[in-house]
Amino acid sequence: FGTLFSLVGCVAAVWISNRFGQFKPILCALIVLAGTLATLAVGVTAVNFLIGLFLFNLLWNLVDTYQLGTIGDLDHSGRFAALVPASQHIANTTGPAAAAGMFTMGWGYPGVFYLGAACSLVAFVLYGFVYLLLVKNNAADTMKTALSTNSPSTSSKIT
Repeated sequence: FGTLFSLVGCVAAVWISNRFGQFKPILCALIVLAGTLATLAVGVTAVNFLIGLFLFNLLWNLVDTYQLGTIGDLDHSGRFAALVPASQHIANTTGPAAAAGMFTMGWGYPGVFYLGAACSLVAFVLYGFVYLLLVKNNAADTMKTALSTNSPSTSSKIT
């Protein structure tokens, strides 16, 4: 079922992006993903395991699709896009190593779930920062354009 939910996440990313843009949905998805992992850290029952399985697989690929789309939108040279596989392999290597360390320290699965939730929150903060920066720069560019042209139609857009 995990693969099916991953496919649904990819399709949902396209559908949501066409309606709500790119940044707000990824921020919401990261918060829900962090909440899902934190819920699993508290305790795993049959019901929250199935819900967690559905949400994790759905949101994992949804977030991945948005990340790749964001890199494509922001980096027109393609330099950073070329680094995506290397970054993913670093994470695929360090994640299990960190989990092994947590198991050795006796933290078990709750520690691993909390680590995943914390990493999702860090991603949320980083994406939020980039979003605010882009909104600020876009507003500044709009203001510069409006001030450099003295047309009444442009100045009315500022208010």
